[in-house]
Amino acid sequence: MFCNRGIYHEGWTAVTRHSLPWMATEMPAFADDLWELYGPEDWTQASDLAAENPERLAELQALFLEEARKYNVLPLDDRRFERFNPDLAGRPQLVRGTSQLLFGRMGRLSESSILSLKNKSHAITAQIDVPEGGANGVILSQGGAFGGFALYANEGKPAYCYNLFGLRQFKVYGEEPIPSGAHQVRMEDRDGEAVAVVAPAAGEHGTSSAPPAPGMRWVPGATFAMGSEDFYPEERPVHRVTVDGLWMDEKPVTAAEFRRFVRETGYVTVAERPLDPAQYPDADPDLLVPGSLVFHATSGPVNLDDYRNWWGYVPGAFWKRPGGKGTTVNGRDTHPVTHVACEDAEAYAAWVGKGLPTEAEWEHAARGGLEGAVFAWGDEHFPDGRAMANTWQGEFPWQNLKLDGYEGTSPVGSFPPNGYGLYDMTGNVWEWTSDWYVPRHPDEAPSPCCVPVNPRVTSPDESYNPGQPGEHIPRRVIKGGSHLCAPNYCLRYRPSARQPQMIDTSMAHLGFRCVVRHSSPRGEGATV
Repeated sequence: MFCNRGIYHEGWTAVTRHSLPWMATEMPAFADDLWELYGPEDWTQASDLAAENPERLAELQALFLEEARKYNVLPLDDRRFERFNPDLAGRPQLVRGTSQLLFGRMGRLSESSILSLKNKSHAITAQIDVPEGGANGVILSQGGAFGGFALYANEGKPAYCYNLFGLRQFKVYGEEPIPSGAHQVRMEDRDGEAVAVVAPAAGEHGTSSAPPAPGMRWVPGATFAMGSEDFYPEERPVHRVTVDGLWMDEKPVTAAEFRRFVRETGYVTVAERPLDPAQYPDADPDLLVPGSLVFHATSGPVNLDDYRNWWGYVPGAFWKRPGGKGTTVNGRDTHPVTHVACEDAEAYAAWVGKGLPTEAEWEHAARGGLEGAVFAWGDEHFPDGRAMANTWQGEFPWQNLKLDGYEGTSPVGSFPPNGYGLYDMTGNVWEWTSDWYVPRHPDEAPSPCCVPVNPRVTSPDESYNPGQPGEHIPRRVIKGGSHLCAPNYCLRYRPSARQPQMIDTSMAHLGFRCVVRHSSPRGEGATV
């Protein structure tokens, strides 16, 4: 410890003291350490024989280095506080590149097996069962008297303590006891201000229950910062909203699932229906036939201000013929269904007894519990060189390096899920929401009491795009980005990213997923 070294061999002991924990002076050079030597009968180490037996001391010093090499002790490291950080110390770290962890019923864990929360905003979420009469005790803790944190119940109320090396302690207490039953307790450290959030656990009446349909995941309710100040103007301003918990499809709706819907209902999608010339007065009459927008890569760099360079209206393209006549979705059953207009997504959702998420619900779910992170998996684009979503690598729209292994859509679930167990929340395909588009978010609420609860945009009045083709057609919000999003053109495979989409338009990179809400005593609020 602290590079104090010793070795015992055939009754002889050689030791040297390099430093002490409380020494504030600069560490000495290893070559300047003074070694001591004690003989076989000197159990009290009272007589230093180093000067009398230099050969024996040199023999033990050489043996120490030999054993140190054998057992990976070298190189010796006498740094102090740097050793608390595995990155600075150069130690292997099990969670390097990870920004979230999910644990079940775990006991004691080594510090290197969990995320370092030192001097970082963070959140801790726990599913607990409170017996009748309340409960006291630790839910999750790390460290001890010399520093660490603990999330616990104190007199039945949620509590959190952060101990800064015994110098200062930051504490927050819930005001009301946690009722009996299954609950989710969440501590959110919002830039140094801790907030305790308690919500009923997944279930219709605040108790644990099975999902309402196979393949759905529970997304716990929370108050979170929606939007971003760092990317595109339509994502601003960042503002806090509160959403209730709900069930969400863990993956986008697939081609196989949509095929079953069509077969059992006879549904005809918008892309398959005849077009009304009155709705498209400026359109080429030859294109007033059923079809959809299909992407075509260019042969080289083009003007990125004109999407018509890579998008084209293809007669006969629809969900079953994604590239137009002569193409088929067969063999792509596990890929997300595409070429679905908003009406198609809503029809499918109604058929399965679900709905489309609001923009706030979708963004909260996509974050997976990571408050303020750039991506659904954290802040690193490619953590440890690993692709985390199906996006475009290279110069869009002509150079696709396919570093993620895919060109076009990928089977749903091909990349790791986020913290809520949801796959493909960003990348692969854009996803419809139920909100009408507005060009900017509302301002931040003036006080915590006024944070919007379950906000939704219910009026299409601000969604139109005057002076542009289709200016009379309202637009909905789509979220998540797609396999066509690239840093040089559309860095929108992020939870906060948003884009308008005309409700009559289907495209080769646009799909959806559904949600099931439970009735909330707080109801829903309209932002517009």
